[in-house]
Amino acid sequence: MGFFSAIKTCYMKSFTFSGRATRSEYWWFVLFQTLLGFGISAWFISYLLANPQILEDMKYSGTLPAGFMNNVWLITAANFLLFFMPSLSAMVRRLHDTDRSGWWYFIMFVPLIGGIWMLVLLCLPGSNGRNGYGPDPLGPRRRLNDHPALMGELDPEIKAAMRERQQADFKEYYKSRVLPQIQQNKAARGV
Repeated sequence: MGFFSAIKTCYMKSFTFSGRATRSEYWWFVLFQTLLGFGISAWFISYLLANPQILEDMKYSGTLPAGFMNNVWLITAANFLLFFMPSLSAMVRRLHDTDRSGWWYFIMFVPLIGGIWMLVLLCLPGSNGRNGYGPDPLGPRRRLNDHPALMGELDPEIKAAMRERQQADFKEYYKSRVLPQIQQNKAARGV
């Protein structure tokens, strides 16, 4: 999933706490939020610097002017709708992808290690195939342990068929790739 499709998906599912979210969907949205947060902070600082009377009023009275505070409340409400809810729902869906409940969100509030633990959980790959929270958003994936040769003792007929197929693949590869290269090298050396 790309940057813009992740943003679109996360905002469309702002209040959807069911289903699963891939790592790319979640982390592209986190990058978008970080960049937007830096932009809003830069705008806020430049606004304060361009209006020194706000800083002067705050210096002498210790509080911000009432009109300015109304704008701060509007920005806070917009922040809740534009950042917090889509972020929370994407985080819960990301936890679902790793086959964990959304209640793991509260592990962040454990002092010292909670945030690190949550970061690790959000970086883990999603579970392969369908889990308790829905189908795999990446579709069917092949894992190393799914290979028939690694699944334990195989039927001798299956082993023989696999061996024949490997030998046929090897012969085909040798005829199509290796043998022409050998002949080309011999011709180049004049042998």
